[in-house]
Amino acid sequence: MLLAARRLVDPQHDNFSFAKRSRSDAAVKLLETFLNDADPRLVTEAARAINDVPVEAAMPSLARLIERVHASPAQVPEALTRRIINANFRAGQVANAHALVSLVTQPQLAANMRTEALDCLATWDKPSSRDRVTGVWRPLGSDNTKRASDIQTVLTENIAALSGRTDGELQTNVLKLISRFSIKVDDAQIAGWAADVKQPIGTRVESLRLLAARKSKSVDGLVDAFLKSNEPSLRSVARDVLAASKPQAALASIQAALAETKLSTAEAQDAVRTLASLKQPAADALLEAGLRDVVSNEAAKSQWAFLSGATQLELLEAANVRSTAPLMALLKQHEDRVAQHAPTDPLARFRVTLSGGDAARGQSVFRGHPQAQCIRCHKFKGDGGDAGPDLTEVAKRGDRVFLLESLIDPHAKIAKGFGTVSFVMADGQVLSGVIESESKDEVVIVTATREKRRLKPADIEERTPPKSAMPGVKDTLPLREIRDLVEFLSTLK
Repeated sequence: MLLAARRLVDPQHDNFSFAKRSRSDAAVKLLETFLNDADPRLVTEAARAINDVPVEAAMPSLARLIERVHASPAQVPEALTRRIINANFRAGQVANAHALVSLVTQPQLAANMRTEALDCLATWDKPSSRDRVTGVWRPLGSDNTKRASDIQTVLTENIAALSGRTDGELQTNVLKLISRFSIKVDDAQIAGWAADVKQPIGTRVESLRLLAARKSKSVDGLVDAFLKSNEPSLRSVARDVLAASKPQAALASIQAALAETKLSTAEAQDAVRTLASLKQPAADALLEAGLRDVVSNEAAKSQWAFLSGATQLELLEAANVRSTAPLMALLKQHEDRVAQHAPTDPLARFRVTLSGGDAARGQSVFRGHPQAQCIRCHKFKGDGGDAGPDLTEVAKRGDRVFLLESLIDPHAKIAKGFGTVSFVMADGQVLSGVIESESKDEVVIVTATREKRRLKPADIEERTPPKSAMPGVKDTLPLREIRDLVEFLSTLK
Protein backbone atom coordinates (compact mmCIF):
# COMPACT_ATOMS: atom_id res chain seq x y z
CA MET A 1 0.00 0.00 0.00
CA LEU A 2 2.85 2.38 0.81
CA LEU A 3 4.39 1.65 -2.59
CA ALA A 4 0.99 2.14 -4.23
CA ALA A 5 0.71 5.62 -2.73
CA ARG A 6 4.10 6.56 -4.14
CA ARG A 7 3.22 5.13 -7.56
CA LEU A 8 0.03 7.15 -7.52
CA VAL A 9 2.17 10.26 -7.61
CA ASP A 10 4.11 8.80 -10.52
CA PRO A 11 6.05 5.60 -11.26
CA GLN A 12 9.24 7.72 -11.39
CA HIS A 13 8.05 10.22 -8.73
CA ASP A 14 7.39 12.77 -11.45
CA ASN A 15 5.28 15.53 -9.94
CA PHE A 16 4.47 17.15 -13.27
CA SER A 17 2.95 13.91 -14.55
CA PHE A 18 0.91 13.62 -11.36
CA ALA A 19 -0.30 17.21 -11.72
CA LYS A 20 -2.03 16.12 -14.91
CA ARG A 21 -3.46 12.93 -13.43
CA SER A 22 -4.58 14.55 -10.18
CA ARG A 23 -7.55 16.04 -12.01
CA SER A 24 -9.07 12.60 -11.89
CA ASP A 25 -11.73 12.17 -9.19
CA ALA A 26 -10.60 8.56 -8.85
CA ALA A 27 -7.06 9.65 -7.99
CA VAL A 28 -8.34 12.04 -5.32
CA LYS A 29 -10.63 9.41 -3.81
CA LEU A 30 -7.78 6.88 -3.69
CA LEU A 31 -5.57 9.38 -1.86
CA GLU A 32 -8.37 10.11 0.58
CA THR A 33 -8.73 6.37 1.15
CA PHE A 34 -5.04 6.17 2.07
CA LEU A 35 -5.56 9.02 4.56
CA ASN A 36 -7.86 6.75 6.54
CA ASP A 37 -5.47 3.80 6.63
CA ALA A 38 -4.35 2.41 9.98
CA ASP A 39 -0.66 2.51 8.96
CA PRO A 40 0.72 5.99 9.79
CA ARG A 41 3.50 5.55 7.22
CA LEU A 42 1.00 5.19 4.39
CA VAL A 43 -1.08 8.07 5.71
CA THR A 44 2.04 10.24 5.84
CA GLU A 45 2.95 9.42 2.24
CA ALA A 46 -0.58 10.27 1.10
CA ALA A 47 -0.35 13.56 3.05
CA ARG A 48 2.97 14.37 1.35
CA ALA A 49 1.37 13.85 -2.06
CA ILE A 50 -1.67 15.96 -1.19
CA ASN A 51 0.21 18.88 0.37
CA ASP A 52 3.50 18.86 -1.52
CA VAL A 53 2.40 18.26 -5.13
CA PRO A 54 -0.26 19.70 -4.31
CA VAL A 55 -3.69 18.08 -4.76
CA GLU A 56 -6.03 20.90 -3.73
CA ALA A 57 -9.20 18.80 -3.98
CA ALA A 58 -7.95 16.49 -1.22
CA MET A 59 -6.74 19.24 1.16
CA PRO A 60 -10.04 19.40 3.12
CA SER A 61 -9.76 15.68 3.86
CA LEU A 62 -6.20 16.20 5.05
CA ALA A 63 -7.36 19.04 7.32
CA ARG A 64 -10.00 16.79 8.92
CA LEU A 65 -7.26 14.39 10.05
CA ILE A 66 -6.70 16.77 12.95
CA GLU A 67 -9.00 14.48 14.93
CA ARG A 68 -6.40 11.73 14.51
CA VAL A 69 -3.80 14.00 16.12
CA HIS A 70 -6.11 14.61 19.07
CA ALA A 71 -6.80 10.92 19.51
CA SER A 72 -3.15 9.88 19.69
CA PRO A 73 -0.80 12.88 19.43
CA ALA A 74 2.33 10.90 20.28
CA GLN A 75 1.63 8.33 17.54
CA VAL A 76 1.22 10.71 14.60
CA PRO A 77 4.51 11.39 12.75
CA GLU A 78 5.66 15.00 12.77
CA ALA A 79 5.70 15.12 8.96
CA LEU A 80 2.01 14.21 8.97
CA THR A 81 1.07 16.57 11.82
CA ARG A 82 2.83 19.47 10.09
CA ARG A 83 0.84 18.90 6.89
CA ILE A 84 -2.45 18.57 8.78
CA ILE A 85 -1.75 21.90 10.48
CA ASN A 86 -0.91 23.46 7.12
CA ALA A 87 -4.10 22.12 5.55
CA ASN A 88 -6.17 23.79 8.27
CA PHE A 89 -4.21 27.02 7.94
CA ARG A 90 -4.75 27.11 4.19
CA ALA A 91 -8.46 26.22 4.50
CA GLY A 92 -8.83 29.41 6.53
CA GLN A 93 -12.32 28.92 7.93
CA VAL A 94 -13.42 29.68 11.50
CA ALA A 95 -13.68 25.96 12.23
CA ASN A 96 -10.07 25.47 11.06
CA ALA A 97 -8.84 28.22 13.39
CA HIS A 98 -10.69 26.60 16.30
CA ALA A 99 -9.06 23.29 15.35
CA LEU A 100 -5.59 24.84 15.57
CA VAL A 101 -6.42 26.39 18.94
CA SER A 102 -7.23 22.89 20.14
CA LEU A 103 -3.74 21.74 19.09
CA VAL A 104 -2.03 24.65 20.84
CA THR A 105 -3.76 23.66 24.08
CA GLN A 106 -3.11 19.92 23.67
CA PRO A 107 -0.47 19.13 26.36
CA GLN A 108 0.41 15.72 24.91
CA LEU A 109 1.36 17.15 21.52
CA ALA A 110 5.06 17.83 20.85
CA ALA A 111 6.06 21.39 21.78
CA ASN A 112 7.31 22.26 18.30
CA MET A 113 3.99 21.22 16.75
CA ARG A 114 2.03 23.26 19.30
CA THR A 115 4.28 26.19 18.40
CA GLU A 116 3.65 25.61 14.68
CA ALA A 117 -0.11 25.69 15.27
CA LEU A 118 0.23 28.92 17.26
CA ASP A 119 2.42 30.47 14.54
CA CYS A 120 -0.34 29.72 12.05
CA LEU A 121 -2.83 31.58 14.26
CA ALA A 122 -0.41 34.50 14.59
CA THR A 123 -0.14 34.87 10.79
CA TRP A 124 -3.74 33.91 9.99
CA ASP A 125 -4.61 37.38 8.70
CA LYS A 126 -1.35 37.85 6.78
CA PRO A 127 -0.43 34.45 5.32
CA SER A 128 2.87 34.08 3.49
CA SER A 129 2.74 33.42 -0.23
CA ARG A 130 5.01 30.42 0.35
CA ASP A 131 3.81 27.06 1.59
CA ARG A 132 4.62 26.59 5.28
CA VAL A 133 5.85 23.01 4.73
CA THR A 134 7.62 23.00 1.37
CA GLY A 135 8.58 26.66 1.06
CA VAL A 136 7.42 26.77 -2.57
CA TRP A 137 5.43 29.69 -3.97
CA ARG A 138 1.78 28.88 -3.25
CA PRO A 139 -0.30 32.00 -2.56
CA LEU A 140 -3.61 31.41 -0.83
CA GLY A 141 -5.64 33.90 -2.83
CA SER A 142 -8.00 34.28 0.11
CA ASP A 143 -9.80 37.31 1.55
CA ASN A 144 -7.40 38.50 4.23
CA THR A 145 -9.93 40.99 5.56
CA LYS A 146 -12.31 38.14 6.39
CA ARG A 147 -9.45 36.06 7.80
CA ALA A 148 -8.51 38.99 10.07
CA SER A 149 -12.07 39.33 11.33
CA ASP A 150 -12.39 35.58 11.85
CA ILE A 151 -9.16 35.18 13.81
CA GLN A 152 -10.06 38.11 16.06
CA THR A 153 -13.30 36.35 16.95
CA VAL A 154 -11.68 32.95 17.47
CA LEU A 155 -8.90 34.31 19.68
CA THR A 156 -11.32 36.34 21.78
CA GLU A 157 -13.43 33.24 22.40
CA ASN A 158 -10.43 31.07 23.24
CA ILE A 159 -7.99 33.39 25.01
CA ALA A 160 -8.69 31.92 28.45
CA ALA A 161 -7.77 28.43 27.21
CA LEU A 162 -4.75 29.69 25.28
CA SER A 163 -3.31 31.59 28.25
CA GLY A 164 -4.30 29.03 30.87
CA ARG A 165 -3.21 25.82 29.12
CA THR A 166 0.20 26.92 27.89
CA ASP A 167 3.46 27.62 29.63
CA GLY A 168 7.06 28.52 28.90
CA GLU A 169 7.85 29.89 25.45
CA LEU A 170 4.42 28.91 24.20
CA GLN A 171 2.74 31.13 26.78
CA THR A 172 5.13 33.93 25.88
CA ASN A 173 3.99 33.68 22.27
CA VAL A 174 0.34 33.67 23.38
CA LEU A 175 1.00 37.01 25.08
CA LYS A 176 2.45 38.36 21.82
CA LEU A 177 -0.74 37.20 20.15
CA ILE A 178 -2.85 39.05 22.73
CA SER A 179 -0.86 42.20 22.06
CA ARG A 180 -0.90 41.92 18.27
CA PHE A 181 -4.65 41.38 18.01
CA SER A 182 -5.56 43.61 21.00
CA ILE A 183 -7.46 40.81 22.72
CA LYS A 184 -9.17 41.86 25.95
CA VAL A 185 -7.56 40.29 29.02
CA ASP A 186 -7.72 41.53 32.61
CA ASP A 187 -4.66 43.71 33.36
CA ALA A 188 -4.48 42.32 36.89
CA GLN A 189 -3.92 38.83 35.50
CA ILE A 190 -1.17 40.07 33.18
CA ALA A 191 0.47 42.05 36.00
CA GLY A 192 0.40 38.89 38.09
CA TRP A 193 2.33 37.01 35.39
CA ALA A 194 4.86 39.85 35.17
CA ALA A 195 5.48 39.91 38.93
CA ASP A 196 5.56 36.13 39.41
CA VAL A 197 9.21 35.02 39.66
CA LYS A 198 8.09 31.45 38.92
CA GLN A 199 6.91 32.43 35.46
CA PRO A 200 9.30 32.00 32.50
CA ILE A 201 11.38 35.09 31.78
CA GLY A 202 9.83 35.45 28.33
CA THR A 203 6.34 35.48 29.79
CA ARG A 204 7.30 38.22 32.26
CA VAL A 205 8.94 40.28 29.51
CA GLU A 206 5.92 40.10 27.21
CA SER A 207 3.59 40.79 30.12
CA LEU A 208 5.34 44.08 30.87
CA ARG A 209 5.32 45.04 27.18
CA LEU A 210 1.60 44.35 26.99
CA LEU A 211 0.87 46.34 30.13
CA ALA A 212 2.93 49.26 28.85
CA ALA A 213 1.03 49.25 25.55
CA ARG A 214 -2.20 49.39 27.56
CA LYS A 215 -0.79 52.18 29.78
CA SER A 216 -1.55 50.15 32.88
CA LYS A 217 -1.03 51.73 36.30
CA SER A 218 1.04 48.73 37.38
CA VAL A 219 3.85 49.49 34.91
CA ASP A 220 5.94 51.85 37.08
CA GLY A 221 6.24 49.42 39.97
CA LEU A 222 7.12 46.54 37.67
CA VAL A 223 9.76 48.62 35.85
CA ASP A 224 11.44 49.47 39.17
CA ALA A 225 11.46 45.80 40.15
CA PHE A 226 12.77 44.65 36.77
CA LEU A 227 15.64 47.16 36.81
CA LYS A 228 16.84 45.63 40.09
CA SER A 229 16.59 42.09 38.76
CA ASN A 230 19.58 39.83 38.14
CA GLU A 231 18.01 38.74 34.86
CA PRO A 232 19.34 40.76 31.85
CA SER A 233 16.16 40.34 29.78
CA LEU A 234 14.05 41.90 32.53
CA ARG A 235 16.41 44.86 32.86
CA SER A 236 16.37 45.34 29.08
CA VAL A 237 12.60 45.42 28.74
CA ALA A 238 12.37 47.78 31.73
CA ARG A 239 14.74 50.25 30.03
CA ASP A 240 12.81 49.92 26.78
CA VAL A 241 9.52 50.68 28.50
CA LEU A 242 11.14 53.47 30.50
CA ALA A 243 12.49 55.06 27.29
CA ALA A 244 8.95 55.87 26.15
CA SER A 245 7.87 57.59 29.36
CA LYS A 246 11.06 58.63 31.19
CA PRO A 247 13.87 58.79 28.60
CA GLN A 248 16.38 60.41 30.98
CA ALA A 249 15.95 57.58 33.47
CA ALA A 250 16.43 54.99 30.72
CA LEU A 251 19.62 56.74 29.56
CA ALA A 252 20.97 56.94 33.13
CA SER A 253 20.38 53.22 33.62
CA ILE A 254 22.29 52.34 30.44
CA GLN A 255 25.14 54.73 31.30
CA ALA A 256 25.47 53.19 34.77
CA ALA A 257 25.53 49.65 33.40
CA LEU A 258 28.15 50.57 30.78
CA ALA A 259 30.34 52.23 33.39
CA GLU A 260 30.39 49.03 35.42
CA THR A 261 30.70 46.78 32.32
CA LYS A 262 27.72 44.81 33.60
CA LEU A 263 25.90 44.40 30.30
CA SER A 264 25.67 40.92 28.80
CA THR A 265 25.84 40.65 25.00
CA ALA A 266 22.06 40.42 24.56
CA GLU A 267 21.47 43.21 27.07
CA ALA A 268 23.98 45.46 25.32
CA GLN A 269 22.33 44.84 21.96
CA ASP A 270 19.00 45.80 23.51
CA ALA A 271 20.62 48.88 25.02
CA VAL A 272 21.81 50.07 21.60
CA ARG A 273 18.29 49.76 20.21
CA THR A 274 16.93 51.64 23.23
CA LEU A 275 19.52 54.40 22.79
CA ALA A 276 18.51 54.82 19.15
CA SER A 277 14.93 55.47 20.29
CA LEU A 278 15.86 58.17 22.84
CA LYS A 279 16.73 60.96 20.36
CA GLN A 280 19.01 62.69 22.89
CA PRO A 281 22.53 64.10 22.35
CA ALA A 282 23.96 62.06 25.23
CA ALA A 283 22.50 58.89 23.75
CA ASP A 284 23.90 59.74 20.32
CA ALA A 285 27.31 60.30 21.89
CA LEU A 286 27.28 56.76 23.26
CA LEU A 287 26.32 55.41 19.85
CA GLU A 288 29.09 57.41 18.17
CA ALA A 289 31.67 56.04 20.58
CA GLY A 290 30.64 52.47 19.82
CA LEU A 291 30.51 53.05 16.07
CA ARG A 292 34.05 54.47 16.09
CA ASP A 293 35.17 51.07 17.39
CA VAL A 294 33.44 49.41 14.45
CA VAL A 295 35.08 51.58 11.78
CA SER A 296 38.52 51.72 13.43
CA ASN A 297 41.22 49.15 12.69
CA GLU A 298 42.62 49.69 16.16
CA ALA A 299 41.64 47.97 19.40
CA ALA A 300 38.25 49.08 20.71
CA LYS A 301 38.50 51.96 23.18
CA SER A 302 34.93 53.00 23.97
CA GLN A 303 32.56 52.02 26.78
CA TRP A 304 31.45 49.13 24.53
CA ALA A 305 34.96 47.63 24.20
CA PHE A 306 34.39 44.80 26.68
CA LEU A 307 31.71 43.34 24.39
CA SER A 308 34.28 42.39 21.69
CA GLY A 309 32.26 43.51 18.68
CA ALA A 310 29.02 41.73 19.57
CA THR A 311 27.05 44.97 19.14
CA GLN A 312 28.49 45.94 15.74
CA LEU A 313 25.35 45.16 13.79
CA GLU A 314 23.11 47.01 16.27
CA LEU A 315 25.37 50.07 16.15
CA LEU A 316 25.25 50.15 12.35
CA GLU A 317 21.47 49.81 12.42
CA ALA A 318 21.20 52.53 15.08
CA ALA A 319 23.23 54.93 12.91
CA ASN A 320 20.70 54.48 10.12
CA VAL A 321 17.81 55.01 12.53
CA ARG A 322 19.19 58.21 14.07
CA SER A 323 20.78 59.54 10.84
CA THR A 324 22.63 62.37 12.63
CA ALA A 325 25.52 63.91 10.70
CA PRO A 326 28.27 62.40 12.94
CA LEU A 327 26.70 58.92 12.87
CA MET A 328 26.15 59.01 9.10
CA ALA A 329 29.78 60.08 8.59
CA LEU A 330 30.97 57.10 10.64
CA LEU A 331 28.58 54.82 8.78
CA LYS A 332 29.99 55.99 5.44
CA GLN A 333 33.53 55.23 6.67
CA HIS A 334 32.41 51.69 7.45
CA GLU A 335 30.69 51.26 4.08
CA ASP A 336 33.74 52.62 2.22
CA ARG A 337 36.00 50.17 4.02
CA VAL A 338 33.70 47.26 3.19
CA ALA A 339 33.61 48.33 -0.47
CA GLN A 340 37.42 48.51 -0.51
CA HIS A 341 37.79 44.95 0.75
CA ALA A 342 34.85 43.40 -1.11
CA PRO A 343 36.75 42.54 -4.35
CA THR A 344 39.16 40.28 -2.43
CA ASP A 345 36.95 39.35 0.52
CA PRO A 346 33.46 38.04 -0.34
CA LEU A 347 32.65 38.06 3.37
CA ALA A 348 33.50 41.74 3.93
CA ARG A 349 29.88 42.92 4.28
CA PHE A 350 28.98 39.97 6.47
CA ARG A 351 31.80 39.93 9.03
CA VAL A 352 29.61 41.88 11.47
CA THR A 353 27.63 38.62 11.82
CA LEU A 354 30.54 36.57 13.18
CA SER A 355 29.63 37.22 16.81
CA GLY A 356 26.68 38.30 18.90
CA GLY A 357 24.04 35.95 17.50
CA ASP A 358 21.37 34.04 19.38
CA ALA A 359 21.68 30.26 18.99
CA ALA A 360 18.02 29.56 19.83
CA ARG A 361 16.80 31.98 17.19
CA GLY A 362 19.36 30.52 14.80
CA GLN A 363 17.97 27.04 15.32
CA SER A 364 14.51 28.40 14.52
CA VAL A 365 15.86 29.84 11.26
CA PHE A 366 17.52 26.51 10.46
CA ARG A 367 14.39 24.50 11.13
CA GLY A 368 11.59 26.76 10.01
CA HIS A 369 12.59 29.67 7.78
CA PRO A 370 10.23 29.49 4.76
CA GLN A 371 12.81 30.78 2.26
CA ALA A 372 16.07 29.33 3.61
CA GLN A 373 14.60 25.82 4.19
CA CYS A 374 17.91 24.53 5.68
CA ILE A 375 16.32 21.47 7.30
CA ARG A 376 15.00 20.21 3.95
CA CYS A 377 18.52 19.51 2.68
CA HIS A 378 20.60 19.07 5.85
CA LYS A 379 20.28 16.66 8.73
CA PHE A 380 20.66 17.79 12.34
CA LYS A 381 20.67 15.08 15.00
CA GLY A 382 18.91 12.64 12.65
CA ASP A 383 16.22 15.07 11.50
CA GLY A 384 16.16 16.62 8.04
CA GLY A 385 17.05 15.90 4.40
CA ASP A 386 20.10 14.28 2.86
CA ALA A 387 20.65 16.45 -0.22
CA GLY A 388 23.41 18.25 1.69
CA PRO A 389 25.95 17.20 4.32
CA ASP A 390 24.89 16.29 7.87
CA LEU A 391 25.46 19.36 10.07
CA THR A 392 25.21 17.66 13.47
CA GLU A 393 28.91 18.30 14.17
CA VAL A 394 29.64 20.96 11.57
CA ALA A 395 31.44 23.23 14.07
CA LYS A 396 34.20 20.61 14.31
CA ARG A 397 35.04 21.23 10.65
CA GLY A 398 36.00 24.87 11.05
CA ASP A 399 35.71 28.17 12.89
CA ARG A 400 33.03 30.84 12.57
CA VAL A 401 34.61 32.27 9.42
CA PHE A 402 34.34 28.81 7.84
CA LEU A 403 30.68 28.60 8.89
CA LEU A 404 29.91 32.08 7.55
CA GLU A 405 31.67 31.31 4.26
CA SER A 406 29.62 28.13 3.85
CA LEU A 407 26.45 30.25 4.13
CA ILE A 408 27.50 33.17 1.94
CA ASP A 409 29.67 31.39 -0.65
CA PRO A 410 28.78 27.67 -0.56
CA HIS A 411 30.95 26.97 -3.63
CA ALA A 412 34.15 27.97 -1.80
CA LYS A 413 34.53 24.72 0.17
CA ILE A 414 32.30 21.82 -0.79
CA ALA A 415 31.95 18.75 1.39
CA LYS A 416 33.11 15.58 -0.34
CA GLY A 417 30.27 13.85 -2.16
CA PHE A 418 28.02 16.91 -2.42
CA GLY A 419 29.47 18.91 -5.33
CA THR A 420 27.96 18.59 -8.81
CA VAL A 421 30.53 18.08 -11.58
CA SER A 422 29.88 18.31 -15.32
CA PHE A 423 31.78 16.08 -17.77
CA VAL A 424 32.18 16.69 -21.50
CA MET A 425 32.57 13.26 -23.08
CA ALA A 426 34.46 12.34 -26.26
CA ASP A 427 31.18 11.56 -28.06
CA GLY A 428 29.84 15.05 -27.32
CA GLN A 429 27.59 14.13 -24.38
CA VAL A 430 27.56 16.36 -21.32
CA LEU A 431 26.94 14.40 -18.12
CA SER A 432 26.47 15.96 -14.69
CA GLY A 433 26.32 14.46 -11.24
CA VAL A 434 27.88 14.00 -7.84
CA ILE A 435 31.06 11.92 -7.79
CA GLU A 436 30.45 8.79 -5.74
CA SER A 437 33.93 7.33 -6.29
CA GLU A 438 36.92 7.88 -8.52
CA SER A 439 39.90 5.73 -9.46
CA LYS A 440 42.37 5.51 -12.32
CA ASP A 441 40.00 3.12 -14.08
CA GLU A 442 36.62 4.83 -13.67
CA VAL A 443 34.64 7.74 -12.32
CA VAL A 444 31.28 6.83 -10.81
CA ILE A 445 28.72 9.62 -10.68
CA VAL A 446 25.14 9.82 -9.43
CA THR A 447 22.93 12.02 -11.61
CA ALA A 448 20.08 14.27 -10.51
CA THR A 449 17.66 11.42 -11.28
CA ARG A 450 19.72 9.15 -8.95
CA GLU A 451 21.02 7.16 -11.89
CA LYS A 452 24.52 5.74 -11.39
CA ARG A 453 26.88 6.23 -14.36
CA ARG A 454 30.36 4.76 -14.76
CA LEU A 455 32.70 6.87 -16.87
CA LYS A 456 36.07 5.85 -18.30
CA PRO A 457 38.71 8.55 -17.75
CA ALA A 458 39.90 8.11 -21.34
CA ASP A 459 36.43 9.15 -22.58
CA ILE A 460 36.38 12.38 -20.55
CA GLU A 461 37.54 15.40 -22.52
CA GLU A 462 36.72 18.08 -19.96
CA ARG A 463 35.33 18.38 -16.44
CA THR A 464 34.22 21.35 -14.36
CA PRO A 465 35.14 22.03 -10.73
CA PRO A 466 32.45 20.83 -8.28
CA LYS A 467 29.58 23.24 -7.69
CA SER A 468 27.34 23.29 -4.64
CA ALA A 469 23.61 22.93 -5.17
CA MET A 470 23.02 25.08 -2.10
CA PRO A 471 21.97 28.68 -2.77
CA GLY A 472 23.81 31.27 -0.69
CA VAL A 473 21.71 32.93 2.00
CA LYS A 474 23.06 36.44 1.40
CA ASP A 475 20.00 37.35 -0.69
CA THR A 476 17.56 35.31 1.42
CA LEU A 477 18.28 36.21 5.03
CA PRO A 478 18.86 39.61 6.66
CA LEU A 479 22.15 40.12 8.51
CA ARG A 480 20.53 39.57 11.89
CA GLU A 481 19.27 36.09 10.92
CA ILE A 482 22.61 35.20 9.34
CA ARG A 483 24.29 36.11 12.63
CA ASP A 484 21.85 33.92 14.58
CA LEU A 485 22.44 31.04 12.15
CA VAL A 486 26.23 31.33 12.55
CA GLU A 487 25.80 31.29 16.32
CA PHE A 488 23.62 28.17 16.15
CA LEU A 489 25.97 26.32 13.79
CA SER A 490 28.94 27.18 16.04
CA THR A 491 27.31 25.15 18.83
CA LEU A 492 27.13 21.96 16.74
CA LYS A 493 30.21 20.10 17.99
